[in-house]
Amino acid sequence: MWKHPYGFGEDECLNLPLVAGGLTRFLQRALGTTPCTLNIRRRDTDELPPKWRGDRFPANIFFAVRDALWEPKLRKAGFPERLYDYDIVVLDGGIPLLRSGKWILEFVNKGGKLSTTYYGSDLRQHGVLPRIDSAAGAVFVMEFDHTLIHPRAVWLPFPFNMTGLPNANPTEDGIIRIGHAANSRSAKGSERILEAIAQVAQKYPVEAVMIERIPHEKALQIKAECHIFIDQLGELGYGISGLEALAMGIPTVVELLPDHEAFIGNHPFVVANSENLPEVLESLIKDKEMRRELSKKGPQWVKEFHNPKRAVAKILEKYNELGWLKRGL
Repeated sequence: MWKHPYGFGEDECLNLPLVAGGLTRFLQRALGTTPCTLNIRRRDTDELPPKWRGDRFPANIFFAVRDALWEPKLRKAGFPERLYDYDIVVLDGGIPLLRSGKWILEFVNKGGKLSTTYYGSDLRQHGVLPRIDSAAGAVFVMEFDHTLIHPRAVWLPFPFNMTGLPNANPTEDGIIRIGHAANSRSAKGSERILEAIAQVAQKYPVEAVMIERIPHEKALQIKAECHIFIDQLGELGYGISGLEALAMGIPTVVELLPDHEAFIGNHPFVVANSENLPEVLESLIKDKEMRRELSKKGPQWVKEFHNPKRAVAKILEKYNELGWLKRGL
């Protein structure tokens, strides 16, 4: 939809206007379509799944204008005709090409199959587009708390590709480097994390390494130099950044609520919360052997638990259940 500022790879970029950037974020906040990012679960569970409210005035004016700007660009790229090249279309975040949903709903009405996939804050903060959700035969989610707010959700282990990741290579100069990456500090609990590192630094030779707003390749290089990595604090559990750290062989700290921890079973994360994080960090700093053992366990767990084949198997199982696979794959 748009060029990602951190340089992730892409197959095709439509480079559409008013998708991201400062003006779009301002309008989303002003119109109430995108709430402030938080690191807590959704509490208002009276309506399951939660519904997106951007179809109300004045937000609906913004999306109508944006659809009008997008439609000629999308038609130039071959839509909506290209939809009919496929038996199944998957919408990331449940978001269609046009917010009105007219093309994808026509596709479904003509016999096309539709599924939606949610990860990050899309379902938690925004909710579903009701007509798209009703038309979707399959709903996949990649975060544990999403299973609590969408009754039809099928959970997938995030399909993580370890290829090309650098191995952890921290400098052995006596300084323990503790890394943390954040696109949004409020979403990651970053301020408390920095406070905890500063508290520990009063007793040990410790350096906080903040990784934010830089190209992904550079972020990985910096992360590889860390002895310890802190993914995030809050109710949402681990994210992709934490998986990267584990896969690279870096002992990784994250907050996991009891139901989430029970759901994933045995894992190599070091569990902490905002109260005990300094003590957890201190134990890791003092115990080099513990760090060495965690460095061995992390990559193997990611390789097995987040193997893309596991996610694909769950998707095919659901599609088979729905009768969508012609040859019973």
